[in-house]
Amino acid sequence: YLNTVKIDSIESGAEFNEVETDEILDAGLTCVVELKAVEYLARAEQCRFGLSNKLRAKKFEKKYIDNALSYLESKNYLNDKRFATAWINTRRINHFEGRTKLMAELMQRGISKDIANEVLDEYFSQNDEEYIFNIFSMVTMGLFHGVRIYKALSYIWGG
Repeated sequence: YLNTVKIDSIESGAEFNEVETDEILDAGLTCVVELKAVEYLARAEQCRFGLSNKLRAKKFEKKYIDNALSYLESKNYLNDKRFATAWINTRRINHFEGRTKLMAELMQRGISKDIANEVLDEYFSQNDEEYIFNIFSMVTMGLFHGVRIYKALSYIWGG
């Protein structure tokens, strides 16, 4: 996060002018935000929008959040497409929803329309929307009477 100050110049007793001091402090604060973001990412996939909101709720400044999240994206630790794919795969366990509803949900989570479309194209190429609707209809009409919902879902996805 340092642009002009050389990391080797930071040592005990070193003196810096005001601009260099500000750069060092900004780098340190950005690093603190990065560490908190990594803590969230270690628990579960996150999207940039959601992670940014969580960090703002912790009272971190926007410029430090933006720098840290850009760095994490550059290292592919933070990836909206990966988040969207994971979210849809988790969502399908308990919800039978069509493309329009899933698109709205992803966009509400800050996923761009392009990424959402790409992820949904992949999802529906593997999971035919009409087939999912038909199985959902059978479940809601009781045609899987006596069968637990997870077994019905297993049937849907060939498990």
